[in-house]
Amino acid sequence: MIKQTITWTALPKSSNGPKQSGTELRLSVFVAPRLWNDDSTVTTMPLSDFPDWLDWPALIGQASWQVQFEGGPSLQATPESVTLRSDLWQALFKSTTTVRPFVFEDPSGRDIHSFSAATIHDSIKAIYQQAGTDPTWGGGTDLPGRGILAEDPNLIDIARPVEPLPPWEPPVTDRGPVFVGEEEEPSDPGDDGDPDGDDDDQPGDDDALAGCRQGCFGCLLL
Repeated sequence: MIKQTITWTALPKSSNGPKQSGTELRLSVFVAPRLWNDDSTVTTMPLSDFPDWLDWPALIGQASWQVQFEGGPSLQATPESVTLRSDLWQALFKSTTTVRPFVFEDPSGRDIHSFSAATIHDSIKAIYQQAGTDPTWGGGTDLPGRGILAEDPNLIDIARPVEPLPPWEPPVTDRGPVFVGEEEEPSDPGDDGDPDGDDDDQPGDDDALAGCRQGCFGCLLL
């Protein structure tokens, strides 16, 4: 079955005056469509399967808007006078545009490392309050010393010395040729007794090049 869901997120934008009765608040709306198919074997679909998105500007131009604050009564909202361009939309999104259906990822088998935001908030709040009122912490006129922080029971788990990481050094890339296998690194042509090193009839020359012909990737790694 073809399905679509839309998440509307209201984002505070501005106001036309101070916070008082009669001031108009402005919001932006972030629209997040989710186009999908409950048949997991379907991997691609044409946009024509979702007709609401073939001319989204024309459709959204007919919509009415309401805003609700913290469960209060719904208030009528007036969209800004903006020309919605169906021609631009349809130039980008055609009926044949490929849609990859949304696939839900099940994270139930994954380890999630998290922490209690409320606990962190309470700890930080208590530390600031103590720094502003406790005379041993400076009483709000001075910062507490390092020793006081290190011995505080609320900070003992995090107030510990930290060694800086060693400076990063780039790896050495100019290593010369790399010989793969059991081939020995070739010697200089003149090492076999030929002072000129230009005797083409010596079979040792072919052996010297065996490393380059049999899988040497050194030139590619430079």
